[in-house]
Amino acid sequence: MPKPGGLALKFKEFYEEDWSVKDSAPPEVDAILAQRKGRLARALMPVVDGRPPHQVRVLDASCAGGSFVSFFRELGLDVVGADISVNAILRARRGNPKVPFAAASAEEAMPFVDGCFDVVWFGETIAHLFDVHNALTEFNRVLKPGGKLILTTPYHGLIKNLVVVLFEFDEHFYPDNYRIRFFNKHGLETSLTRAGFTPQLWTGVGRRWPLWKSFFVVAAKTAQPGPPPNRHPPSQQQPH
Repeated sequence: MPKPGGLALKFKEFYEEDWSVKDSAPPEVDAILAQRKGRLARALMPVVDGRPPHQVRVLDASCAGGSFVSFFRELGLDVVGADISVNAILRARRGNPKVPFAAASAEEAMPFVDGCFDVVWFGETIAHLFDVHNALTEFNRVLKPGGKLILTTPYHGLIKNLVVVLFEFDEHFYPDNYRIRFFNKHGLETSLTRAGFTPQLWTGVGRRWPLWKSFFVVAAKTAQPGPPPNRHPPSQQQPH
């Protein structure tokens, strides 16, 4: 997306500009927000597991305007918000003045020490990243051993993909779509496993299977991350 004068708009600048517009607009409507929150609350129950909730530390790694930061506070959890956009954080902080926030990209080194979070929440953001592996590696680093990464991302199963291609291609894959990654289960599981995570829950939110709107995945930190992918298509990769 070029700026006047032909200069390319950088990734961070894109989201700063995007949130500068959103900040003066009403909150976006998410038709399945309540469903996401209900599923997330249930997924957090084994993590709390009898502890006082304030002892469970959560990183909302793409906090946007702060909707889920407020949700974690309502549950009594110790939450930290992070987002690549300072403008997003300003909006999130207005509704959550006592919560610490960090302007940070998951694709770069995040300003947190190793093993300091019980849970990382990454809602509807992994599909927007250039470097998925580096983001997942950072989440691995900041999680405690056995800590949980919980994420949602648009679902792309075989039947849904056929429906999209036949009837909704332009609506789904429009050229200015913010999303640059489209995950099926195999692709997302491969990315998680490479980064040292073991998926423990696969389900979906929004619509019924096989037309889920998004995956809902809980994955545990079980190993150190492996090397980044070689970026070649599977048909061109060398056998190990």
